[in-house]
Amino acid sequence: MIVEVKTDCRRSQARRCFSKTTLVLHGSETCEADLGLDVKQLVYSLGRPAPVELDLLFVSACAYGVDRLVPRSDTEDNWTRQFDVEIPVHELDRWQNVSSSLNTCLSFLTGDQWRISFRSRGTRMWWPMKRRPRSVRRVPVLHVSGVSLLSGGLDSLAGVIREAEFSDGAIVCVGHHDHGHDNSSQDRLLAHLGRGFPGRIHPLQVYCGVNGGSETSLRSRSFLFLGLGAYCATRTGKPEMVMPENGMIALNPPLSPARRGSCSTRTAHPHFIGLYNTLLSELGIRAHIVNPYEFMTKGEVVANCPRQDILSAAALDSVSCGKTGRFRTWSTRKRNVRGCGSCVPCLYRRASLHGIGLDTELYGDDVCSGEIDIDSKRKCTFDFRDMLTFLRSDADIGVIERELIAAGPLNVSRLSEYADLVIRGRAEVKHWLEDTADPALRRQWRLT
Repeated sequence: MIVEVKTDCRRSQARRCFSKTTLVLHGSETCEADLGLDVKQLVYSLGRPAPVELDLLFVSACAYGVDRLVPRSDTEDNWTRQFDVEIPVHELDRWQNVSSSLNTCLSFLTGDQWRISFRSRGTRMWWPMKRRPRSVRRVPVLHVSGVSLLSGGLDSLAGVIREAEFSDGAIVCVGHHDHGHDNSSQDRLLAHLGRGFPGRIHPLQVYCGVNGGSETSLRSRSFLFLGLGAYCATRTGKPEMVMPENGMIALNPPLSPARRGSCSTRTAHPHFIGLYNTLLSELGIRAHIVNPYEFMTKGEVVANCPRQDILSAAALDSVSCGKTGRFRTWSTRKRNVRGCGSCVPCLYRRASLHGIGLDTELYGDDVCSGEIDIDSKRKCTFDFRDMLTFLRSDADIGVIERELIAAGPLNVSRLSEYADLVIRGRAEVKHWLEDTADPALRRQWRLT
């Protein structure tokens, strides 16, 4: 798939201060889509960026837009796409020098084959407004203690609480939304955080999206998230940007042979984080990612949160689900619930909240109650059956180490720590099911 990125010297929308950008896809048929990026929030909250910082944000937005526009179902294996994209940038020499690192990073993250090249940008990317919009709140840069990504999930909530509790300055909470991902869960968590840490929570929720596209896997969204985070980190002078993600989701150990390879998410995989940090270093951008929960299960993340009062009040307003589109099969009384209850992120979430007595949420499919037939061909049963297979396997540390290495490169010196994490995570989910699952299910899958 050849993708042409066209930019126009005219602004796309005055309220976003961003130049008109069109993604042109040349395949069996040519199609176009406008790319929108709201730089207003960033520029007027944190000040004008250096050219390379704006370039990184633009490259990230283009990758996200392309990912969204091209469905995986059109490929031979229903997954792997090939992208050939040329992107205009200000710092041409700098980007040409890192093209290999960029393509490796994106290819590992999304499971596609990326070949991004660059050309010199002849038009400006944004236009300053005469005055700062009233809706934009300026961040007190001199008093910022940290920058943390806030996706709206349980781990990102715990991550911001941790950053705020162990510092006395402001915490910049970086969020993203587009047509397919609203920011309502982020708004709900920000309200709780604002009450818990008055005057110290500064949200930067940035719109980026395209007017079209149906692909929902969106593995590149984390690349865009990190581009936003790097912008905030450099502008505030706090190079450490926090990407809170529990180790089980970060590693995403294969639950069954069918789940090996790039089909498993690599959003926060240690190898991806290493590749991205290398890219930032080669670009000369003074920022790097840290994941404070790399060696913690989700249950350990919530149990060790330093402010259990805030976490308990806000936890059920977070969203962890990776398959929100499954609502069509839910009963009418459940159409407004936020989680499917049967995808892997939901299963880890329920197990973690069970450990602190908060597994009280209503889900689209309650896998513990016996209301669904585990042996049916409904999609909601696939992840849960794989999880049950994983729990029953009781693979030892040696087998787990080999599985983890096969899923993605890891630091060999810490491989035993990663494997031990997986064993604890497995025990966490098993304990939850032993306590709450339907007796017939426990007997069938030998969980007791």
